[in-house]
Amino acid sequence: VDTHVLRISKSMKWIPPSASRESAYEYLNDVVPPKLKMDLHCLLVTHGRHCHNCAANRKPQFPPKDGSKLMCPLVGLNKVTIQTLSKTLVKQVQKMI
Repeated sequence: VDTHVLRISKSMKWIPPSASRESAYEYLNDVVPPKLKMDLHCLLVTHGRHCHNCAANRKPQFPPKDGSKLMCPLVGLNKVTIQTLSKTLVKQVQKMI
């Protein structure tokens, strides 16, 4: 998995802190519904590049030009398990089909 996906997945406690890229990929690949994989990947990568809270060393690659810090929408959501997220997202996708 991408560095940003790995870091955010660990911070959200979707995977153990000790998970390798390979084990994270295998686990997330099994639990994330296929229709959501690419969108979730893109969202996590983009978020990890812009968010001070989720970037490595709290230094995003693309911070706001005005020097402000973005409010991270993921703060406090780390109690959500991937199973709960997966079930919710599957229901939403099924409604759209």
